[in-house]
Amino acid sequence: MSYKRYGPQTRSGRGWLLGIVIFVLAVALACGGVFLWARTQVSGEARVMPSVMLGSTDLTGMTRSQVLSALERAGYGGPAGMRLTLRYPGGEQEVTLEELGLAPDPEEAADRAMAWERSGDLNRDALTWLRSRVRPRVLELELPEPDPAEEPLRAMADSVADTLEREPGKTVVFADDKAVEITLGASGAHADREALLELLKEGLSRVLAAQREYDPAYPRGWGDVTVHYAPAEVPAEVPDLEELYASVASEPVNAVFDESYQVQAEKAGRGFDLEAAKRLLAAAEPGETVRIPLVYTEPEMTAEALEALLFRDLLASVDTPLTADGVRTENIRLAAERVNDTILLPGQIFSYNAALGERTEEKGYGPANAYLNGELVQEVGGGICQLSSALYWCVLLADEEVLERTNHAYYQTYLPYGFDATVSWGGPDFSFRLRGDYPIRIYARIEDQQLHVELWGTKLSEGHIELEYEVNQVVPHGTLYLENKNVRSGSQVILDYGRDGMTVTTYRAYYDGAGELLERVEEAVNEYASRDAEIIVAVGEKP
Repeated sequence: MSYKRYGPQTRSGRGWLLGIVIFVLAVALACGGVFLWARTQVSGEARVMPSVMLGSTDLTGMTRSQVLSALERAGYGGPAGMRLTLRYPGGEQEVTLEELGLAPDPEEAADRAMAWERSGDLNRDALTWLRSRVRPRVLELELPEPDPAEEPLRAMADSVADTLEREPGKTVVFADDKAVEITLGASGAHADREALLELLKEGLSRVLAAQREYDPAYPRGWGDVTVHYAPAEVPAEVPDLEELYASVASEPVNAVFDESYQVQAEKAGRGFDLEAAKRLLAAAEPGETVRIPLVYTEPEMTAEALEALLFRDLLASVDTPLTADGVRTENIRLAAERVNDTILLPGQIFSYNAALGERTEEKGYGPANAYLNGELVQEVGGGICQLSSALYWCVLLADEEVLERTNHAYYQTYLPYGFDATVSWGGPDFSFRLRGDYPIRIYARIEDQQLHVELWGTKLSEGHIELEYEVNQVVPHGTLYLENKNVRSGSQVILDYGRDGMTVTTYRAYYDGAGELLERVEEAVNEYASRDAEIIVAVGEKP
């Protein structure tokens, strides 16, 4: 018979199981002990969790007082008096971290270290403590960056900007008869407030970085930061030299003979060297005075020279004989008085009828022989055509522009053929325009039983004008015999010598200073009627 043996084998298996149980219990007891120990670590006096760092300082297991001591030893934050200085032209402003409210607070830093990863639950905090011990995980305690203190910095930027902001000075322009002086205003300044604020922020960030690295062994003033700011220059207004030149410069003005027949003095032109002035102004510093001398240009004609030219030359003259008719001579004398000493300006028109006005007996004119529509009549003011004809002759010689002129019905004997000018109130008239550059003066007077007319002005060339005529056609006059019983036999009384009819062309011939003919210009074609001679004979003796 066989059987199995269980005794020893069974005891061996039971021992193995017991060992396992005992090991588990031991581990459990150990873990519980460790956990209990961890609870004691987090439940007793408050200490910093393991592996908590503040910068390079290990705060593990420290109490709050120990943390404060460690922070002090590490020089946390440095002194509250670290400063930011802003320097600018003419001054500076500074501010400390304490004034900005950015001084470090070790108490706050210690509070943050003590509260790091604590939940307030004892068991959970114990587990956190154990995990950090079993598997270290360095936890950097990151303190929040301080408020950049933008408002105080902005106030500082605004204050400095207000100090620097400066309007440019006024540029002063002064001119007298010698020079133009330009005093440039001082430059102004413009401060960019936003740029200033950014500069202060950047400086503050450097102060704060230095604060975090502070070591008590560092020398005093270490970590103070100075930033520099220069405002933008605002140049003073520079005058527009083109406009200034236009306001100062003037062209020379010649002396002139005005409408009141007075010589108006000349005016020198003035200006300055525009390009040189631009160079001077470009090189000038603010506040500097630039002197620009005026340059004067004398006019071509001064008052003295003009007065010496006026009425200097006899342009034309003529003498025409007067008749024995006293009334006719008186009429001519009155007309000459009206015309005498007349001054005409360049471009001015002279009208004979306008100059004399209506010829009336109230003005002293008397009736004298005159031809009206070819008929001999007695007209108040008769004979004054001799003066208009003399003027016509002189006007042609002076080379003025004839506007209106009419020849007589019959040729006249006091001037060469074709150079007479008939006038009558209401028309025809004699008129001309002065086309030279200088005025003329008319002289008219009676001397030695002659009408003397002169034109005085300014002769600028050496040439001269001669008046010429050509008789193109002649129509001989007839003779009318009249019988009269009072005429003695064999005698004759001539009432009118008569006039041949003719066609006459007149010319102005222009000669140079050497007497050479330059041109011959036709002036007018004159048609004269014939007039029969009238002779009184005895009765029965008419041919």
